[in-house]
Amino acid sequence: MPELTTLKSFAARAGWHCGDPQPGPTGPVECGKLSVEIRESATLHLAVTVDAAVAPGTVLETNANVSSASPDAKPGNSIITAATTVMADVGRPGSRAKRVANDP
Repeated sequence: MPELTTLKSFAARAGWHCGDPQPGPTGPVECGKLSVEIRESATLHLAVTVDAAVAPGTVLETNANVSSASPDAKPGNSIITAATTVMADVGRPGSRAKRVANDP
């Protein structure tokens, strides 16, 4: 998870075995699957709360890595980075909550 964030919720697709990430401080979220088909894709949903000290416009990044016990013919395609931009404060007056927008 990105630094300066706190886990709010996490959801994985059926067939994936994940640790039991609980809401709270940042850290890795690890998941696995017994087998993955060629060209198979998966979406894992991760929601975080952004620290109030993070300025609007800040870009937060997180990485997803895949690995296998079998040899990988293309090891350079085993990581992806997702970027999200922190938007302005939201909520009632005096709120320090932030919202984010996924970059295309």
